[in-house]
Amino acid sequence: MTTTVDNRNALPTGYQLEEYRIQSLLGHGGFGMTYLAEDTKLNLKVAIKEFFPNELAVRANAYHVEPKSQQDKDNLIWGLEGFLKEGRTLAAFQHPNIVRVLHYFEAHNTAYIVMAYEEGQSLSSILQKNGKPLTETEIMAFLPQLLSGLQVVHKTGFLHRDIKPNNIYIRDQDQNPVLIDFGAARYTFGSHTRSATTIVTPGYAPFEQYQSKGKQGPWSDIYAMGAILYCAISGKSPIEAPERVNAIKLREEPDPLPSAVQIGQKRYSEGFLRGIDWALQIVETDRPQTVKEWSDVLLTPSNRLSEVPSTSKEQDKSGVNNWVLGSVIGAIIISFAGYIFYTEHRIEKLVPESSPNEETPRKNSVQVSPINPHEKTNQLPQIEKQQASQTPKKFDFRDKLKEGTLGPKMVWISAGTFNMGDMQGEGDKDEKPVHSVSINRFAIGLYEITVGEYLHFVQAKGYAPEWQEAGSKYQLSTGTDTHYKELGSALTDEKHPIVGISWKDATAYTKWLSQQTSQQYRLPSEAEWEYAARAGTDTKYYWGNEIGYNQTNCSEEYCGDDFKYTAPVGSFAPNPFGLYDTLGNVWEWTCSEYDKYANHQEKQCTNQNPSKERVSRGGSWKYEPWDLRATFRVRYSPSDRINDLGFRVVRTE
Repeated sequence: MTTTVDNRNALPTGYQLEEYRIQSLLGHGGFGMTYLAEDTKLNLKVAIKEFFPNELAVRANAYHVEPKSQQDKDNLIWGLEGFLKEGRTLAAFQHPNIVRVLHYFEAHNTAYIVMAYEEGQSLSSILQKNGKPLTETEIMAFLPQLLSGLQVVHKTGFLHRDIKPNNIYIRDQDQNPVLIDFGAARYTFGSHTRSATTIVTPGYAPFEQYQSKGKQGPWSDIYAMGAILYCAISGKSPIEAPERVNAIKLREEPDPLPSAVQIGQKRYSEGFLRGIDWALQIVETDRPQTVKEWSDVLLTPSNRLSEVPSTSKEQDKSGVNNWVLGSVIGAIIISFAGYIFYTEHRIEKLVPESSPNEETPRKNSVQVSPINPHEKTNQLPQIEKQQASQTPKKFDFRDKLKEGTLGPKMVWISAGTFNMGDMQGEGDKDEKPVHSVSINRFAIGLYEITVGEYLHFVQAKGYAPEWQEAGSKYQLSTGTDTHYKELGSALTDEKHPIVGISWKDATAYTKWLSQQTSQQYRLPSEAEWEYAARAGTDTKYYWGNEIGYNQTNCSEEYCGDDFKYTAPVGSFAPNPFGLYDTLGNVWEWTCSEYDKYANHQEKQCTNQNPSKERVSRGGSWKYEPWDLRATFRVRYSPSDRINDLGFRVVRTE
């Protein structure tokens, strides 16, 4: 199945690249492009992957690829060497269920990998069209062959690291599966660290792939395969690994992912279901360590795999620590961009520094009881917590309103001290100097206030958003200005963040909430906002120093998200404090006046000086990554109302 996309940097249709004639662009990302082409010598369709990291390179005359700067040149050369090494290695694979590399070569100051073009449809498309879970018979029609190919990959010393339904194709010709990765060439670079990392696919990536020092191996791909099978029997992707860890470690709740045994009992064989649960264990050592070990439980005796001899002497000598952490299907991933959401450091420090009057946070040791897949029992694997006697509870709560409904979801943030300001030394003048700030315990909204929550307040007290105001030129039905109308359903959907409200409107909402709950609600101070948004990190964003891919909602061409305007709250992974959308989506009002840090207004809330500008933080759907940094400051008049400015609330004791 061919889908044509567009990119201004792509080679044009009809262009002759050695013996290959470009027919269309199949896909592109920040680090490469994949074309459909014709091999004019053999009269065959092929897929050609071009090395083109657009953060480092530009398309010059005669379609040559040139670096943007001298530093980019060094990184480009280094990345190109890795790309060619990947091509040489992949060309050695000869397996019917792995996409075949036919040729690799250099041209135009870059490199190309030529692969067999597979006509078919992705497993993702099949699952969507089917509209219901697959039967065990349907799954077994492709699973043994797929595991056989993956076993060969692992024995060669490689990992895939991005197995998901979109990367499994079912051939039209013979209905056999093939592991593939069209248009997913992703390369990142760091001239200093040059350490391997990955772009994760939520729901399919194991927890170790979210960590800078996570121990990855065959068990990591096995988790992803287990997630695919879970999706096939349940009809939906599993809960992503960090959310499972958050529930266990932050909120002291059971694993929120229902087991395969629970959801599939009486419809699938017991061994098959227990095999899926075994693969989806959070701790990597509790999973099958090889595909062969897993297949002995997952598959029937007639389908089980034979042991494949290792083909990598390097691996035989040094074991799993020397796994080549690159995509088997053409994605060699080397760190320049900070795509890590969690690090081991952050997991160990999910709770910030406490004040002397609070319980002292202790580290929790979370262990997942290993499954014995051969034991026939109805007992499900349990999450066990070994913890000190005084462990602070982390969970969201909602205060009850006098009218009988519930307020916004909140989470308590422990007291602590942090360094506020531009710690990288690259920011604007008003982000300096970096200074130490102590914060008292407070609760803050898990999400930005939504359209549904705010309009409930409007019905009670007024303070309509600008796009609802009678007589306003911005009024959706009668107004002539398109400032809000362009957002379409993103503006009015009750799950999206409210926009078009002033600082005064937001403050009025907090006063109404205080009256309804008999608690003290307000907007966060600027210091409280940064403390909560940073969540114990010292990087530009809570996931790292680069904007990454699909981490948040920002200007279309930068973040790789699927939203043109606002996104429903909670659409992206939370920060280590469990808060959603602190960076991106919409700007958020604070209660603090805008001033230089030397005057210490960042800790203060003010109702004085009604014309004094107030600070907003976090960036929005129409701003670039620079403005989404945790330290970036912007100021608005208290009466300003715009289509990307909202708020979240705090509650004090």
